[in-house]
Amino acid sequence: MSGAERGPIAVVAAMREELGALLARAREARRDAHGFHLARLGNLHVVLAGTGDGALRARKGLAALCEAYGPRAVVGMGVSGALTNELSVFDILVARRVFGDGTEAPAPDATMASRALAIPGAREATFLTVPSPVVTRAARGALAAAVDGDGAPVAVDMESAAWAREAAERRTPYALLRVVNDGADDELPGYLSRCMDAEGGIRRSRVALAALADPATIPTLLALRRRVREASGRLAAFVEHYLNTSL
Repeated sequence: MSGAERGPIAVVAAMREELGALLARAREARRDAHGFHLARLGNLHVVLAGTGDGALRARKGLAALCEAYGPRAVVGMGVSGALTNELSVFDILVARRVFGDGTEAPAPDATMASRALAIPGAREATFLTVPSPVVTRAARGALAAAVDGDGAPVAVDMESAAWAREAAERRTPYALLRVVNDGADDELPGYLSRCMDAEGGIRRSRVALAALADPATIPTLLALRRRVREASGRLAAFVEHYLNTSL
């Protein structure tokens, strides 16, 4: 891992389910004046932050954490959607390349990525950050075709490129670890991509209202919620192991 040895390891997630799964594994957790969580994961002291979903919140949240703590490394974590059929639900992914806003973001730290990939079950992938959920099989296929992933499977999310660019601007080495939550052939309720707020995050209240107006989609939403919790728990276990054996 490159970069000056300073500050703690920082772990950021977007959604409360993702952060909550990691906090459930932590010891001695306490919130500081900024709303960040100081805790122990295994034998390692870390600072954990929920940045919120969407690129704007993700970047602002990581910037605030870096200003407060000057971490020596950043690990971004969360669920993702598969864009290519090589990926299965609950696969653990490690980013080698990251794209967003039509360009490639600065690459993750090679040593951090390699150490994550050395853990059994981890898979290399290319991450694509998009402004809203990708809800159809056709849209997933079109996005996958447009990404130059050098033959690696491609996963989609809403924060990775923002975290990557913020960390790179601060010359802080980073890794991105994600878990597949929905497959390349999955169809999600179309209104998810329309339930966005002004900062590019998903408004859960709007989703709830849209679901009530289209009750046939409610079982799909409930299944998706259960899967998010399961996927987040699996990723949290991986992240804890990674932090204590690789950093």
